[in-house]
Amino acid sequence: MSYAVDIDPASEERWRTLMSLYLQDNEFKQAIKAGENAVHYHPESPVINLVLGSAYTQLKEYDKGLSALTRALELTDSADYEAVSQVLSSIGDTYYAKGVTDSAFVYYDRAIKTNPENLLALNNCAYYLAEAGKDLDKAEQMSAITVKQQPDNSTSLDTYAWIMFKKKDYVEAMAYIDKALENSEEPSEELYHHAGDIYFMNAEPAIALDFWEKALALDPQNELLKKKVKHKTYFFE
Repeated sequence: MSYAVDIDPASEERWRTLMSLYLQDNEFKQAIKAGENAVHYHPESPVINLVLGSAYTQLKEYDKGLSALTRALELTDSADYEAVSQVLSSIGDTYYAKGVTDSAFVYYDRAIKTNPENLLALNNCAYYLAEAGKDLDKAEQMSAITVKQQPDNSTSLDTYAWIMFKKKDYVEAMAYIDKALENSEEPSEELYHHAGDIYFMNAEPAIALDFWEKALALDPQNELLKKKVKHKTYFFE
């Protein structure tokens, strides 16, 4: 694909494909390099600016990411509600990663109001509200929409389980975390960690420990997991 864009740099589709391939392979520096070259040839492309902004965010270059994403928003057809909502959601993700949570929730709300069926924005906003421990009823309502639309999606199921955990409805949390595990081919550290916490609160400490150990194996530098495994009990932080 690199050869292809060298031959015909005027093809926006080829640049977009090249950037996407780099992102899929977690080659974020290469994605940025390609994106910066692509913007030179296609400065008015909202998609290229969107992908470039996402690549910057992956490398924690948040200000550059926000700049590219803001440019993408300016270039996106305002009548294309799905595209506008996608960019707004990406801006929310970047603000959250940067630690500016208030701005993140503002953009998530805008994304959802623009397109109430933006499942990624609904899930992310719901999960981050749960992490913050606020507006849990709102988080539950949003997460319920994603679960209804994606009943076999492990990420959506995990989010709903975690909201139930935060609401101290541990039985319901267990039911959904089990579904999340069943529908995940390769459970993440986060999913195993959540499962451990949920099972511990359901008076299943041995199973909880097993999940924490699996999570720690995937993230051996996680200090909170180390404490839980060492002491075989739950810690808030």
